[in-house]
Amino acid sequence: MPDRDLNDMLRRWAGCQPSALAFVTAERTWTFAQVHEATSRIAQGLLALGVREGDRVACLTRHVSETTLLTLAACKIGAVCMPVNWRLSADEATYILANGEARFLLTDAIFATTARRAAPDGLLALMATDACEGLPSFEAWYLAHPATDPGLQPDPDTTALQLYSSGTTGLPKGVELTHRNLCTNTEETGREIGFDGPQHVMFNALPPFHIAGVGLTLLTLGRGGQSVCMAEFEPARLIEGIARHRVTHLFLVPAMILALVNTPGVEQGDYSSLQSISYGASPISESVLVAATRVFGCGFMQLYGLTETTGAIVYLPPADHDPGGPRAHLMRAAGRAGRLVGLRIVDNASGRDVPEGEVGEVWIRSPQNMRGYW
Repeated sequence: MPDRDLNDMLRRWAGCQPSALAFVTAERTWTFAQVHEATSRIAQGLLALGVREGDRVACLTRHVSETTLLTLAACKIGAVCMPVNWRLSADEATYILANGEARFLLTDAIFATTARRAAPDGLLALMATDACEGLPSFEAWYLAHPATDPGLQPDPDTTALQLYSSGTTGLPKGVELTHRNLCTNTEETGREIGFDGPQHVMFNALPPFHIAGVGLTLLTLGRGGQSVCMAEFEPARLIEGIARHRVTHLFLVPAMILALVNTPGVEQGDYSSLQSISYGASPISESVLVAATRVFGCGFMQLYGLTETTGAIVYLPPADHDPGGPRAHLMRAAGRAGRLVGLRIVDNASGRDVPEGEVGEVWIRSPQNMRGYW
């Protein structure tokens, strides 16, 4: 059975494998015990500031590990982490932070000017992940608080994470994802991609404000595996890191895969540990897949989903990646629905399923469907 909530998930792994590595970054590493300890300290610090159950705490940072720590710490007191897209303008960030009524904001020094401009009314504290003149250090702050787990056991259907939609047809909306949503994704997508436990290592070079970035880190943690986190996608460093960290799984967008296969020296890399490369956001071209399969020598899987479905709900497995073969046409498909997912393609006007081959709206029934919009 999947974990009921993120708090129990972390407590379980910190108890059964405390010294195993959970996060690895260019700056440092965290064991499961250290993640549990740090998130308890952050939780106590948030309580001391006056953050309460249901409050939103935000981050404007490239560092997915710090975002995940803040997410887990917020969950320990019933608050909700709200990552903000660091590519936004100050005005756009201002809208999101005000909309979410953020009470705490964590930023990288490079985004401090935007963070100061965008800080909403009612903000209790603004801190930095790295050295930044005029802002307190996040790590120094939380290390001053006791490592006492608040002990909260939340209702699985309460909000655990709030991500903002892209606002394609209007202003961005806060997507409320619950403990049940995130724990189900950990179980289901973990099973589909073959990320089964402590023996597996995920390389994560995706932004933490996106469901793929923070969602993958939570999935990896929930399966007891290791996340190697990179603040920015750098093809040469990623290629070197696969061998150094014995990476077993990757999730990338096709443009990243193309960048990797075009990187000088890619053919000389050691990819013997790689078991699976998952990709999403767009289909992959046959030429890129052929080149990537030749270089990396592992299976490829396409994932389809939305922020509103807590990530992947449809999967195109390695067997259906068959360039030049009888199943080559399936590479233009998104795949098959997961075992807990119902899908319909519907005519919006009538609400009836459309015949095969006709255009309609995708309707999804899944325990990963969001709680709703904030």
